[in-house]
Amino acid sequence: MNGSVNTYFLGIDFGTQSVKVGLFDNVFNCKSIASSPYETFYPKNGWAEQKPEDWWKALKNALSMCLQKADVSPEYIAGLTACATSSTVMAVDEEGIPLYPSILWMDTRSKLEMDDINKVNHRGLMDCGGQVSAEWYVPKLLWLKRNEPDIYKRSYKIVEQLDWINFKLTGQWVASTCNATCKWNYNSQRNDWDDDFFYGLGINDFRTKLPDAVIPISGYIGHLSHKTATELNLPITLAVYQGGIDAYIAAIGTGALHQGQLAMVMGSSFVYLAISSTSISGQNGLWGPYYGALLPERWVIEGGQLSGASITQWFEREFLNDIDKHVKFQVLMNAVNEIEHGSEGLLVFDGWQGNRNPYNDPLATGIITGLTLKHTRFHIYRAILEAVGYGTRNVLDAISENGQRIERIIVCGGASQNSVWNQIISDICGRTLESLMFSEAGLLGCAIVAQTGAGKFRSILEASDKVKREVKVYNPNTELKELSDEKFRLYKDLYERNRSLFGSLT
Repeated sequence: MNGSVNTYFLGIDFGTQSVKVGLFDNVFNCKSIASSPYETFYPKNGWAEQKPEDWWKALKNALSMCLQKADVSPEYIAGLTACATSSTVMAVDEEGIPLYPSILWMDTRSKLEMDDINKVNHRGLMDCGGQVSAEWYVPKLLWLKRNEPDIYKRSYKIVEQLDWINFKLTGQWVASTCNATCKWNYNSQRNDWDDDFFYGLGINDFRTKLPDAVIPISGYIGHLSHKTATELNLPITLAVYQGGIDAYIAAIGTGALHQGQLAMVMGSSFVYLAISSTSISGQNGLWGPYYGALLPERWVIEGGQLSGASITQWFEREFLNDIDKHVKFQVLMNAVNEIEHGSEGLLVFDGWQGNRNPYNDPLATGIITGLTLKHTRFHIYRAILEAVGYGTRNVLDAISENGQRIERIIVCGGASQNSVWNQIISDICGRTLESLMFSEAGLLGCAIVAQTGAGKFRSILEASDKVKREVKVYNPNTELKELSDEKFRLYKDLYERNRSLFGSLT
């Protein structure tokens, strides 16, 4: 390896609620972290939007705080990598100025477009589990073409959040192989798009709307533009290396890049990623297998829950404003611990913004059942935590049914710091969880990618294996197995009995 101890790398992680910036030295020690929030808007049921200018303002704020805390001169920063939410889609002009609010990943307005794409039954659908999701890029692209034809016609590019950030940094319009393969129906084995797939949807001009190139994770994009270097107070010599979907880059940070390991990313949504050296089936409601989306010549199977920590955030915002914010978390955890496993008969289905896997149902909504006059708001809160646990078990079962043997589950993300929730999920799933003590796996993954791009390591896998990680282990309480099994059966039954109502309700 080359480089000196004075060489640093920046990781930038655009999440749903905020952007985080981390500065790492060349042996992956984190020198400082800072974050800055931005707002999400919900103009209609199933819709979710953000303002790109809020992202950039937040980035400048978080970057300034991060460098100030680290007390490191910018001239010693050798490279950076960004990751971001996937399928957050936006239409822009030639200068990169947004023409329409960004359509957030959790936005499911393109349900009809999803159905139309899945009816095409194109061979390319087999590479993503047999069907697309309303969350993804292509359904949203088609929605814009049908419902905002003037915006579509005027747009120079229709891109994702990560593409726009990299354009702001370097002036280059490039997509990540990670995002394109997983959410854009990109054929990563041919390294090209299937024209007939898009032509069959009536998007004959799709190539003009896409970024100019597709670059793999750790690939060199370019140096900072002069304008951006001045605006961010960073050296113009700073190199930018390609990142990818935030959860995928977080998987790199967890180190769960070997067969038999699973990265569980607990954020606003929950994402589960497993690596395979062979092409495993992507059926049973899962996504993938994706070839080369994370590591060269490796496949990825993906599962997820559309609503994870976003439900707890919603609950706290709507029902806990009377509790001082400085003690709110501890009050909640104390109350949850006093309620027995099973929430005294309450059962929740966690479909607040739809279901991702295994049902792929954008019309699904949240359900709370079993309420009596005895129950308190804290019972409902615990039942929500348990519901996400049942959703986790549902995805893990689907992965196992696909023949993917999972021996280790490595957990990261903001919600993974909730030890009570970790234990609840472990009890419900009957699985041991290893929760990273350094939970910002997305930032660490960005640092690993940037150092690999800079040539310090031969591969992302080699770099990731060099990182020393500490974990806290959660083992399941076997005495709760019978109750967990019964409540899980009821959880699945709750969805099946109500699925016909969802479309009518929305």
